[in-house]
Amino acid sequence: MWKWTFLLAGLGALGPFSTDMYFPFFPALSEAFNSAPAAIQQTLTFYLVGFSAMMPFHGAVADVFGRRRTILCSLVIFGVASVLCAFAPSLLLLNIARFGQGLFAGAGMTVGQAILQERFAPVDARRLTAQVTMMFALAPAVAPALGGWLAQHFSWRVCFIVLAIAGAGLFAGCARILDESHPREQRIAFGWKSVVLGPWSLLANPDFVRRSLARAFGLGGLLVYLGAAPDYVLNVLGLSTGEFATLFIPVVAGIMTGSLASSRLASRLSTTVQIRIGLAIMLCSGAANFLLAWFIPGRLPWAVIPCATYAFGTALYLSSATYEALERFPARRGSAASMLGFVQSLAFAGISALVAPLVFHSALRYATAMLCAAVLTWGLSRQWAKADTREVRLQ
Repeated sequence: MWKWTFLLAGLGALGPFSTDMYFPFFPALSEAFNSAPAAIQQTLTFYLVGFSAMMPFHGAVADVFGRRRTILCSLVIFGVASVLCAFAPSLLLLNIARFGQGLFAGAGMTVGQAILQERFAPVDARRLTAQVTMMFALAPAVAPALGGWLAQHFSWRVCFIVLAIAGAGLFAGCARILDESHPREQRIAFGWKSVVLGPWSLLANPDFVRRSLARAFGLGGLLVYLGAAPDYVLNVLGLSTGEFATLFIPVVAGIMTGSLASSRLASRLSTTVQIRIGLAIMLCSGAANFLLAWFIPGRLPWAVIPCATYAFGTALYLSSATYEALERFPARRGSAASMLGFVQSLAFAGISALVAPLVFHSALRYATAMLCAAVLTWGLSRQWAKADTREVRLQ
């Protein structure tokens, strides 16, 4: 089972590595292209726009052509785009290549969720999902730390060469280990309606909308820090480009311990109870973070401890909330996973482009964004819980 954990965690980590590893290269990119930091920030936005634009269709394509073929093809194209990023002669071409990179970086993460629930029994699937999340959580800590080391010794181009090598390694692993979990007789017939329009029909389902938005807002409390990490680390905390791990390691530790707890509790607690516990921790962490930012803004370690506890609660919440959401649509699990990922990536893109500039340079504004995200997640989760209760009563 561990080979599946490592493989699927690696596929999921490809997206975070593509964003977090190049953060320490922002000053070098600004100098290389003679551009303002705001213009360099747009390289992240281009990537996230591509990531979000393709996210709704990964699962639908996998529902039609199979899981294995979809993942292998996406890894090939991601590798080519990474090479183009490494040798881009201008900021415009780098943005275009980053957009192409984003289009295919999320396929493994999205389709992998469907594979887990197709190959394993419910309790095993929940446990394995938590284990994958735990391994996947290493990416936000390893990526900026590796990026910081590379930035001190090599050109910014090396960052994208490393991403191309990672894509090639995952391709080799998938070609050897990954078999097809979605047989031909269960696949959806190919057609533009099934691939293009099919995933969007899920947005007409109020229950799916509530669940996907709740996941997006819950993770958004962390993403506001991760998406604007260069500002928070360098300007709010006053650290150097080699110290990004000061923020990322506590967050990753929270996600890993929360995922480990979720894995251990999978056979003991229902998904509903885990969701409630996760929400309570997120709300308390968000409130504590707000108070600490009000009285002692930007002071270590208090500026990062609430982020770690919020991450712990988020891991408990997301593992169970994701499982419940996909189980509601067993016949279209791939499309459901895609749309969940799409809403989440769209939230990250929106945070990077719209929310991040609003919270720049202020610990209190960062903390306010986290607390608002926790409250919105709680409100949406309450709505779907009430809807589930009404549904049970009608039955």
